[in-house]
Amino acid sequence: MILVIGGGPAGRFAAVRLGNAGRDVLLVEKGAIGGQCLNYGCMAVCALNDAARHMQRNREFAAAGIVNGASEICFSALLEGMDRVQEKIRVVLDQETKNAGVEILYGSTARLDGRKVFIDGEEVEAEAVMVATGSVPAVPGVEGVSLSGVYTAHTLPRMERLPEDLVIVGGGVQAAEFAYIFSMLGSRVTVLARSAFLKGLDPRLRRLALKELKDVDIKEGAAFSGVTGNGWAESVSYGGNESGTCRADAVLLAAGLVPNAAMIGGVRKGPKGEVRVNDRMETSVKGVYAAGDVTGGPFLTPVARLQGVVAAENILGIDRRFDPAAVPQSISLANELAFC
Repeated sequence: MILVIGGGPAGRFAAVRLGNAGRDVLLVEKGAIGGQCLNYGCMAVCALNDAARHMQRNREFAAAGIVNGASEICFSALLEGMDRVQEKIRVVLDQETKNAGVEILYGSTARLDGRKVFIDGEEVEAEAVMVATGSVPAVPGVEGVSLSGVYTAHTLPRMERLPEDLVIVGGGVQAAEFAYIFSMLGSRVTVLARSAFLKGLDPRLRRLALKELKDVDIKEGAAFSGVTGNGWAESVSYGGNESGTCRADAVLLAAGLVPNAAMIGGVRKGPKGEVRVNDRMETSVKGVYAAGDVTGGPFLTPVARLQGVVAAENILGIDRRFDPAAVPQSISLANELAFC
């Protein structure tokens, strides 16, 4: 039996490739199939972005006199509709995976200790192990992040109403995408970027992004230092170039992702906890492979899928390497800003 830990893009693609090759595969998924992309990442951003673009166009049409008045968003209905679509996709992915002959074990926790693997505390035998446990949001260790009203991409579906004043912590692609979404939906948005906002991005694309985020208050060199409130987030403090506070009835932590590898032991890891692999996606332990976000950035679904296939083929004895010439990416704002 080949054990795959995690049902996100990397784990699912590996499991399907192995199942289609006639191997006995068990996929262990603690939560929902689809991983970061479907449940919290690109799928959710795309759904919210569709609504944000609609609201922007509607305001433009109203200003031009083409429609009578601007629309108002029903935020709870938007989240409910998004969840219904996500559930439909989960059903499709579940069936597609099982059709490949893969057994899926939901609601169980797998743990790795070198070549030993445990499911819900019981050791199991596996001829090969594929680790695809993904990533989790980076949560700064500052005061107040546990207050109600403080969210990550994983907890965003629990947001009951559209914030009036939203503070987004982060200066990368995720922060930019959420800043556009919420500003178009009607929130007053402040972004706290510890250094330069969208640093490292091509200067022309950065100028375009800033133009599309003209309604957002972007503070660069603003190091997030805490959230205050009486049980609920009320204000955010920051230091850096100019220290200060921002009013907030909601805070969204969008400071990136970190590998979800706490349950993975006995293999070589990097400084951020990422599982180190070679170009065959094999770890420092023979017969144990890893792919996707758990191996570190760039935290992209197409990369995870390819890594999963590379790992599966090497498990099957096919010599295949992960060595992409380029990795296309994009930022979803009013337009898609693509780059490599």
